[in-house]
Amino acid sequence: MVVIAIIGIMLGLGMFAFGDGGLSDKLEQESQRLYGLIKLAQEESIIQSKELSLELDRDGYVFKQLYKDKWVDITSDKIFRKRNLTAGIELSLEVEDVKLALDTNEDEDEVVRIYIMSSGELTPFDIILKITDLEQFFKITGQANGQLILEKQDV
Repeated sequence: MVVIAIIGIMLGLGMFAFGDGGLSDKLEQESQRLYGLIKLAQEESIIQSKELSLELDRDGYVFKQLYKDKWVDITSDKIFRKRNLTAGIELSLEVEDVKLALDTNEDEDEVVRIYIMSSGELTPFDIILKITDLEQFFKITGQANGQLILEKQDV
């Protein structure tokens, strides 16, 4: 628990260090935040033996936990709260080379979800964060064995 608290503090302080730069800086900041949060959720899932998920839509993302066969918000930890993307940043998701539509939808059966298992395993995915006018984008890759990779790529 101490390690998780220290990581959370470091993530919080890191956000202040980035400042309010240009679009490229905001894209990098948002990508690093999401990558760090997925990594933290993965560690939290293992430590607490809880199944977690990352739910994505075109406006942002939120982490949830499985409780009595239902996905519920993690109210005990503000780190995993609903987050909206910075204006201008686009999010896309591919699972097994299939691009999924990220519609804002309240229907539980239609939610796009990445599973974070208590065994350390993940739904294999590629999340791409980009800004239309920029020549670069960030790609977060999650592999089934739990490995996470953050890459900066040029178009």
